[in-house]
This record gives sequence, C-alpha cells and structure tokens, in this order.
Amino acid sequence: HYNRAISLSPDYWQAYYNLGTLYDRQNRPDLAAAQYLKATNGSAELRAQAVSNLSRLRNRAQQYAEAASLVRSVLDSTEAKPILAALYKNLGWAFFGLGRLVESQTALERALPLDGSRIDTYCLLALVKRARKLEADAETKTCLFSATNLP
Repeated sequence: HYNRAISLSPDYWQAYYNLGTLYDRQNRPDLAAAQYLKATNGSAELRAQAVSNLSRLRNRAQQYAEAASLVRSVLDSTEAKPILAALYKNLGWAFFGLGRLVESQTALERALPLDGSRIDTYCLLALVKRARKLEADAETKTCLFSATNLP
C-alpha cells in the first residue's frame, strides 16, 4: 500500500517514512535506510524523525561518525520532546561507539528528561558510566528490570 501511495504521489514523504518503518520492523536495514533518506525531504519534524531512525541504523552498523553527523544536522529543527529524546540517545550511542565517553554521557543525560520511558537510554547510560568507572547502579537496575519492547 505504501508503494502504491508513493507511485500515486511521489512527494508524499510520510509514506516513505512509513515504508522505512515497515522495513525496519522486518529487519531489512538497507531498505529501511533508503526510505528514511527519502523521507528527509518532508517537513522539519518528519525529517528529524527519519534522521533519528537513520542514525540508529548507522549506530547498529557501527558507523558512529556518520550517525553523530546525521543527528547534529537536525537537532535544531524540532522541539518535539520524544524526537529530541531519540536524537540525543542516538548521539550518545554514537559518541560511546567513538570512545567519546564524556560527550556520550552528556547526550544521554539530556535525553532522559525529554522521555524517561526510553529504557534503551538507561541501558546505554549504564554502559557509559561503567566505562568511565562511575556509579551506574540506578541506570543498570532500570535497564535490567524494566519491561520494554525495544531490541
């Protein structure tokens, strides 16, 4: 249905984003990334959402510098707290992968008050704090004992 919507209206950027999400759920990252990239032509908020998902895919592929660059390109384009939380989480993940632990912790700590329900942020923050030899009991407990459907 998304492909049909796109063929009927090639500038319907939300359909590209939705198709990317479908491919993402099917664990088809290359196809998802291609659709998210097309969706970046949409509104500022849709662009930020698409870039957030694209940066997550880049982090999963250990392309941390590209993930960080993507996030930085849209951080100022949205004020939506859930999107900003995802962006800062992805930025923190990228910095962690690059070994930039202080910047990683800062980004992850900025993400938490924006959306404290994102368990993945707590898990990443626990890893960063442990790597920095800091106390991470609270984040570790939240990570381990919270119900989530996130991978």
